[in-house]
Amino acid sequence: MLLRWARQQVKRFDVVSEVLYNSSSKLTQVSHCGRGMAPRLPPSSRVSVQSRLTYREGDVVAIRVPNIENEVQILRVIAEPRTEMISDDIPPRELVLGGSEYWLEADNSSANVRDSRHFGPVGASDIIGRAVNVDFGGTKHPIMHNSSAAVEEDTRNAWMLPHLVSNFSDFVTLVQSSSDPEWVQSQLRYRLRCRVMSAPQFSPSGESSKDLDVLPSPNL
Repeated sequence: MLLRWARQQVKRFDVVSEVLYNSSSKLTQVSHCGRGMAPRLPPSSRVSVQSRLTYREGDVVAIRVPNIENEVQILRVIAEPRTEMISDDIPPRELVLGGSEYWLEADNSSANVRDSRHFGPVGASDIIGRAVNVDFGGTKHPIMHNSSAAVEEDTRNAWMLPHLVSNFSDFVTLVQSSSDPEWVQSQLRYRLRCRVMSAPQFSPSGESSKDLDVLPSPNL
């Protein structure tokens, strides 16, 4: 009996410690109000973003809109720092992004959303973080339409994304959930599945993982 309890505590520590470690990067929740990223990100959804040192082309990021106080937009990275760009103007203009500048655009250009085509490149200091999950009906789902490298990373970590800790209430919920041996075991099984799915050779239904929008939580 004591040995079984000790093994369960080791499993519990394994799950909780990995979640807490991956929560160490600043996690921020932002409100996505517009239709600029529809249909993948619906209006009035809550998106969790994580601060990174750099961002890749294709990443979905939240930014503080330049020159507009307290306005946050969710856009996609179209070009990384030091990229040479040619405008659509007549005559065309050449633009070279600075060492910490990103060119960001909305997926849905018909949504009348302001992006780099209106306010120009965005500095890294104005990027809050890369989107990692979105709240659909009270359930957090990993965002699976970032850059291919980010998708691989998030697929590997998909099991823990709904449990990342951003405040004390999240921590209490994690501790309470981990006291249930069945919950811990389900997370360990889901973690194994995520690691298998993130492997380069894995291709569910003939599709690469980067073509999947959302990795649903399995019924364990």
